[in-house]
Amino acid sequence: MPADDFMAVGRDEIRELALGLEMAGLEGWTYPYQAVLIDDGRAWSSGFWKQVADARQADGSPYEVAGFGASWFGYGGDGLWAWQPRLSMTPATRAPSSSR
Repeated sequence: MPADDFMAVGRDEIRELALGLEMAGLEGWTYPYQAVLIDDGRAWSSGFWKQVADARQADGSPYEVAGFGASWFGYGGDGLWAWQPRLSMTPATRAPSSSR
């Protein structure tokens, strides 16, 4: 099992770790992207997403994990990703809100 933050390199590791071990038991959850950034000069893409459970609270709203997750992808050419580390931001680790 990888550490909290890890790098999956190549198609087999992405399939085994990022889609396999990391996602096991989370069937039914959704991960709506909040923003996607593309740096075509470096061939990188990153996305920021929420984690929403399929279970519902008493008021009917879905349970959500506080904070957000982030994925960072390196493009490998020919329409394929070369690598993907997984990064998480939770309320305890995210930057404080600025007061304006």
